[in-house]
Parts: sequence; structure tokens; C-alpha cells
Amino acid sequence: MSAESHPAVCHEKPNADVLRQDEASRSSEESRFRLFISFNPSPNVIRLLGNAQKTLRQLLERAYDAELPIRWIKSFQFHLTVLFFGNTSAAKMNSIRARLTEFVGDRPEFPCLTAKGFGCFPAFHRPRVLWIGFALNSSLRDWQDRLAKAFEGDFVWKERDRSYPHVTIARLDFQRLPARFGEHLFELTQQTGRPSWDWQIDSITLMRSIPGPKGSEYVALATLPGNSSD
Repeated sequence: MSAESHPAVCHEKPNADVLRQDEASRSSEESRFRLFISFNPSPNVIRLLGNAQKTLRQLLERAYDAELPIRWIKSFQFHLTVLFFGNTSAAKMNSIRARLTEFVGDRPEFPCLTAKGFGCFPAFHRPRVLWIGFALNSSLRDWQDRLAKAFEGDFVWKERDRSYPHVTIARLDFQRLPARFGEHLFELTQQTGRPSWDWQIDSITLMRSIPGPKGSEYVALATLPGNSSD
């Protein structure tokens, strides 16, 4: 009886070039940083923002027995985004840091902003982001335009940051909110009183956003002082 013939089993080794490409791709993804430039509030402005946030939060907690799907931003994470870069390589991050340092090297004057009340993105009737807004003035617009020119081709333009300067104080899970919550939220923001204080900005910061299970955390990579407008 003749022995059966079996096809040879070929254990093909992975292509070395493919392995290198996969490793390089993973390394590239791991070394990318979500960056933006912001004005970060001084301790006194953090206190004012925090007080407004606390007042509104207490009103909501008294009005609703159930826990609301709202993530309140920690006060040390408050910031006003000026320019957003998105996912950036380590090499470009170093370039951005160096160019920002050079840009601020001549000690330009920073704007003075005036708080003008609460707002929501995309709107109060569909609230997902709750913020305290600031009046857009010519000094801030000039800063936005000069930074946009200095980093042309590197940033992702977000019109809401340009046209609605703001500090986010909470993020909301709109789909899980009670019926007509947005209308009630608007009424409560009116009860808290309209913020009307000034914020003299004294520095600019390159920030990194680190996504996490409970939302993003923000880390300052470089903070550069300048002159005030006084």
C-alpha cells in the first residue's frame, strides 16, 4: 500500500519590510500630539470662572434630583483656545514650540477681555458644551490673525474659537439629558447674573490635549509671558 502524499506546509516568514512599516506606523501614531495654543487664566480669573461655574452647578443640582450627565471642567483646566493644531508629530511639535517662542520674543501686548455671559455649543436647545464667553475685540482679533499667519498651513481653523472666544466650563451628554433641559438651563444662566469682569491676559501657552475615559486632560508644554496692554 503506497503512502499518501501530503502537501508540504509552508511557514512563510513575515516580510521584513512589512514588519518595519507596521512598526513605523504604530510608532508614528504613538508619537503624535494633539496640540493647541491658548490663553490660560490667572489665579484671580480662575476664581471668577470657578465661582460662576459653582453657582450654576448648584442651581442645577437643586432643580434636578437625578444625577445629570454633565462633566464639569476642573478649574485648573480652564483655557481659551486661540489656535488649534490637532494631531501633530513630535518633530513638528518642537518646531511649533520654537516658532511660538520666537513669535512672543518681542514681548507683544496681550489683549484684555471682558466676560459677557454663558453660552452653549451648538445651542442652548441642544447643549453639548457649556461655556463662559468673552467679547471679541480688535486686540484679540489681531492676535488671532497674526498667529494664523505665523503658523499658516499647520493649524485647523475652528470658527467657533475665532468668533466666540470662550472658556469651557462643562460638557454635556445631550442624548441623556431630561426633556426641555436646554430651556431650563438658559433660564438658570440668566438667574446667576451676567459675568461682567475683565481678564487682562499676561501669557500665552502651547498646550497638549490627552484623551481619556473621562474626557481630555490638558497639559501645558510651554508658557510664554508678554506685555499687558496697560
